[in-house]
Amino acid sequence: MKYVSSVLALCLVSALVFSGCKSDSTTASLAGTFIGQTQAMGADSVKSWVTLNDAGYPISVGISFGENALKNLDTTIGSSIELTFPSQAGSAVYNHVSVDWNPKGHEPEPIYGKAHFDFHFYMISKAERAAIIPIPDTVVPLSPSVYPPTYIGDPHEVVPMMGWHLLDSLTPELHGAEFDKTMIWGAYKGNIVFHEPMITKAYLDSKPSFTEVMKQPATYQQTGKYYATSYSIKYNATTKMYSVSLDGLTKR
Repeated sequence: MKYVSSVLALCLVSALVFSGCKSDSTTASLAGTFIGQTQAMGADSVKSWVTLNDAGYPISVGISFGENALKNLDTTIGSSIELTFPSQAGSAVYNHVSVDWNPKGHEPEPIYGKAHFDFHFYMISKAERAAIIPIPDTVVPLSPSVYPPTYIGDPHEVVPMMGWHLLDSLTPELHGAEFDKTMIWGAYKGNIVFHEPMITKAYLDSKPSFTEVMKQPATYQQTGKYYATSYSIKYNATTKMYSVSLDGLTKR
């Protein structure tokens, strides 16, 4: 009887030790996708979101919209929808996103005259955006180190509430190919202020599954923030939802 009691006591002590070790080494995962703002778009809606990894750091920010969001769109002057990201995206460099629909495209018309969307992922606040006016942005020069070396732009062509645009000089549509998608960067007052996937409606209608590595600069202006290293354009046939996202977020 004494032997049995000793064995039971030993087992109890072992169980407590091992359960204690397990408790100390196990940390609850913070991973998940968190929804920000939702607004009407076309005959459906669009929502912003962020995905976190187990440690709670952002790995993707993006928007999703149902396939009917591409229906009943304005065919004259277009529209702009602004969405905030959820609080869980706070360590990402991206502050908010705008979905800008251009039913007749924009300049230069021979290249970008197709109906398309501009998805602006802004690194500045809404108030800072509102202060951008269409005068030459030449007071504070933009350092070449803060944007990819193949990108080009004109600081004299400032778009109100956006900034001026830098295009990849190697993007296919600048070399005779038809425009379907491209990654644009934006600048204002010496700062990079947005990353912009620009995508034709026709390309979205093709229900793509696309991911591309983003070119990177030599330096990053907001240290300690998470920046994208790739972007994706995807259609999910099961949910009938599209997503446009900046992915592979990395701390700089």
